Amino acid sequence: MARDMIEANTSFFGHVEQHAQRHGYGLTFKKLCIKTTNDEKQVLKHAKVLLPIKSYWGSVFGIAYADSLIIALVDVPESQEIDVEPLEEMGLHAGYYTLVGASVDLFNVEVEQFGKAYDLLLNDMENHELDIGGVRHIPADVCHEFTRPVRLFMSQDWQELSENEVNRLAACIFSKCVNNNDDERRNFHEAVAGLCVNGRKVIPYDCVLNSVTSLGWKHTFLELYRCIEYLYGIPESKELANKFSEKTYASDLLVELRGVIGWKPFELGALTRLMKDISLDAVERLGLALGCDEPDKPDVVSKSLYSLRNSVVHFRSGQEVKKLHEMNWGRICVELCEVIHLCYVAFESEINTETDEDEQDSPDKGREVDVAEEGGVE
Repeated sequence: MARDMIEANTSFFGHVEQHAQRHGYGLTFKKLCIKTTNDEKQVLKHAKVLLPIKSYWGSVFGIAYADSLIIALVDVPESQEIDVEPLEEMGLHAGYYTLVGASVDLFNVEVEQFGKAYDLLLNDMENHELDIGGVRHIPADVCHEFTRPVRLFMSQDWQELSENEVNRLAACIFSKCVNNNDDERRNFHEAVAGLCVNGRKVIPYDCVLNSVTSLGWKHTFLELYRCIEYLYGIPESKELANKFSEKTYASDLLVELRGVIGWKPFELGALTRLMKDISLDAVERLGLALGCDEPDKPDVVSKSLYSLRNSVVHFRSGQEVKKLHEMNWGRICVELCEVIHLCYVAFESEINTETDEDEQDSPDKGREVDVAEEGGVE
């Protein structure tokens, strides 16, 4: 067992993506690192967690190793169903386990640099003892920082997410913080966490999660852009809906307009309209991140944002594209998160959240490969 753990340490983040793909981002049949109340330390091989991770909000942390995911169960009530058979074989009982070396209050420990956790888990260091069974003893403050990205997301109510989406986030988010000096990615994580905590129920969180787990900045940008694209036509439909005596959701009206007469908004115009309905300060910050000459003008910022989107999406011979490698992607995505939040604050009441999922005009519905569409009647 000690050998297995050491080998896992040496390849730590190197295979986390392979592990996540191989296991479908699931959280079952993984090694559990536990500590009993009497300080006896054990490792369960292939212990099975029957409940999904979101059932343990506030009680679960994950540490990804090459071919396994170590899960810490913190103060799990005995009423929770976990696979207790291997526990009982060792004379243990469910409900008493905490992460090795992290039995203190993780939320009140001073935050350390993420690199400290990365170094401790990858390298054999002096005075870094191995516990019984070859399990590394990870100091509480290190564990605190290591799990910080997940904890930021855990403060949001994720009832709208599927189990696979939550598991995917938990399994993959660590791979985005490998570079100790990647302040851009860390700042982006915090911006997305703020978007989730302060966000609206109607935000398409599948796009938000995809932005976090995307492998490159361009894909991250596109997933965030889709959150804004989802609102195209809502302001115009709202004006039309206000002419009816009975309450009509703009989102429902938009679905009917597209289905009956084939109407859809002009994309650049729709984007500009959204920009004019939110704080000018947020628009200006996004404009500065995009490098606009007139960042305080919503129409200029909208055109620049739409142009960047097209440069990422399309790849055609002779096409004049922006110099994508020169873009400050981290800053752009951070400011885009704030714009998304403000847009959904402005129009949340116009989206019918009770519409059946199959009937909703989702970001993927009717989506084509060439998504640069003109508006009007089809």
